[in-house]
Amino acid sequence: MKVDPISNLPLECVIRRVFKSSDRDECMLLCPVDTPVQILKSTRDGWYSISDEEVESVLPAAAYALAKIHMHLVYSGYCYTARGGFCYTDKDILDFHTDFSCI
Repeated sequence: MKVDPISNLPLECVIRRVFKSSDRDECMLLCPVDTPVQILKSTRDGWYSISDEEVESVLPAAAYALAKIHMHLVYSGYCYTARGGFCYTDKDILDFHTDFSCI
């Protein structure tokens, strides 16, 4: 497991591809092990990303919303992810998004 040297958090990723850059440096394309999560805010004009400061204030609500559907919010050195089994219908997924916007 790799660790982000800046945040000292684990980078739980899989290597999708190894390649060389145009400068001949060896590079890797990484994907998070779990499902990436982006926290959005609902307004009258649509959905918008929130600032890093706002994310901190809504993390408990996001973790609770995911726990209700048997998932866990994980913050790694790479991004926020949701860990757990996600076996719901399309209607359940839409309801989850709608319910989350009310928190």
